[in-house]
Amino acid sequence: MEQAETSEVIALDDNREWWQKVDVSKLSGDARYRILRYVVDKYGRKRVLEETGLSRVTLWRLIEGKSPVRPEYIEPLLKLLTQEEFENIPNIIDTLGRIHKITSTLISLSRQD
Repeated sequence: MEQAETSEVIALDDNREWWQKVDVSKLSGDARYRILRYVVDKYGRKRVLEETGLSRVTLWRLIEGKSPVRPEYIEPLLKLLTQEEFENIPNIIDTLGRIHKITSTLISLSRQD
């Protein structure tokens, strides 16, 4: 993946772990859901409950799509993934690309004013 696609979601200029640099609030609800599903499938519900502090009912509601996956639920799960896994989760790359395009467009428009 090119750096340009991740630069808006992952801050690349500091010494923190990659997952600490991710601005999960910029990920779409669908992207956050896919991260949750990936981590649940890889590590199981018990591990997700331990990492997030969610109740079993809340996790069920998230997995079933009954409740939105909020950014604060995803932040602790990112440390379970490698950066490569994160970038390869389906639709994450598409989401990052769209964020970059939108940001670029906004910057261009603001320069015209």
